Amino acid sequence: MPRDLVLGNGSLLVCLDRNLFVRDLYWPYVGLYNHLSGNAIRFGVWVDGRFSWIDDHWDRSLGYRPYSLVTDCHLSSLNSNSRCPCRMPSIIAPTCSCAVSPRVI
Repeated sequence: MPRDLVLGNGSLLVCLDRNLFVRDLYWPYVGLYNHLSGNAIRFGVWVDGRFSWIDDHWDRSLGYRPYSLVTDCHLSSLNSNSRCPCRMPSIIAPTCSCAVSPRVI
C-alpha cells in the first residue's frame, strides 16, 4: 500500500501514512523484514505544557520541503489554537538509536 511520507537511508526505511502514523519499518534491509507489518505506531507532542497524541483532534498538512527530501508537516490542534511545524530528515543517520525522532519546533 502506498505511504504518504517515506524516510530512509539505504538500510533503514520508515513509512508514515496520512495520519502521521508509522506503518512500515524495514531494517536492516530495505524491502525485507517489515517489523510493523502495517500496524500503526503513533507519536505525540507537548504543546503549551500539555501532552497530546496526534489523532483525529489534529489537522495535518503533509509534504516535503521544496527541492529536498525533508518532510514539511504542519499540525493544528482542533481543540486549541496550537500549531506545530514538524520536520523529519529523509535520510536517517545510521548511528541513530531511534528510527523516527520528530522534532516539534
